[in-house]
Amino acid sequence: MIKQKEFAQRRRHLMEICGQDSVVIVRAATPKIRNNDAHYPYRQNSDFLYLSGFSEPGAMMVLLPEEKGGQSIMFCRERDPDREMWDGVMAGTRGATGQYGFDRAYPIDDMEKRLPGLLHGR
Repeated sequence: MIKQKEFAQRRRHLMEICGQDSVVIVRAATPKIRNNDAHYPYRQNSDFLYLSGFSEPGAMMVLLPEEKGGQSIMFCRERDPDREMWDGVMAGTRGATGQYGFDRAYPIDDMEKRLPGLLHGR
């Protein structure tokens, strides 16, 4: 199993390559519906998984290269006990920072409100 330090190192390396004024945005794969009430087994976007280790749908990663190694921000679904009963345990914003090593995490529903501020000046 790949340790979280490796994923954080991959994110930092990508930010070094991109340069300080750039922004990297990577979306998680969307679930695919097989028929009206059944989904295909979920498969995460390979780039997203390579950089984060995060295997849940409904997420977006924003990497902001800066002088001090940059910032990695995750937008993801909040934990929902009812949904977890069907889909399994969800990391939520706390898990994105604590378990997956992101600097900050916000609910995916806040993405449209917060993303313009993150992109300002880049």
